[in-house]
Amino acid sequence: MVNKSKVACFSGHRKLPKDCRELKTRLKSAVVEHIERGVVFFGAGGALGFDILAEETVLELKEDYPHIRPVLVLPCPPEQQTLKWNGEQRQRYCDILESADKIRVLSPKYTSCCMIDRNRHLVNNSAYLICYLRENNGGTFYTVNYAEKLKHNPPVTKPPTKLRAAKECYIVNSSVRYAVPSEKVTSKALSVIYFIV
Repeated sequence: MVNKSKVACFSGHRKLPKDCRELKTRLKSAVVEHIERGVVFFGAGGALGFDILAEETVLELKEDYPHIRPVLVLPCPPEQQTLKWNGEQRQRYCDILESADKIRVLSPKYTSCCMIDRNRHLVNNSAYLICYLRENNGGTFYTVNYAEKLKHNPPVTKPPTKLRAAKECYIVNSSVRYAVPSEKVTSKALSVIYFIV
């Protein structure tokens, strides 16, 4: 069994900005920071948008950090997850499937709750959640709230409502604070929710 302190997962919106360069730069910095903390396994759910961008980033960084392991936790079989995707989207998905060190399919078929089950599985098996959250609804919003409720008692203070204006935000032990990414984190269970904004 893998030590959870060596596992990070991703959650983010399917719709990304048209120009993703800044997001990609911040994402790459977040992944490198977690590698330097000792994280080896990076899990994503294979969804369009941020999930695929995150796994592509991990795969690029694997050239400089060959010990890291991209992991895909799929809600349902690939042919069902990508049923309504276009050819380019399917190709990017296939590329990360072929390069992943581990793939886990949680449900033998698509169900109404398979996406939620995937998000919970990722959080339950990770020490870190790296997320791109810009909206107060949807799967990423649910996942962040789930992580807060599951791992923190009492519940953490919510991040600022205007996330676009925020800097890197760590949620650690029931408090929100703005910090440089290298700040040392000591916590049990899900240690950090790291917002890329």
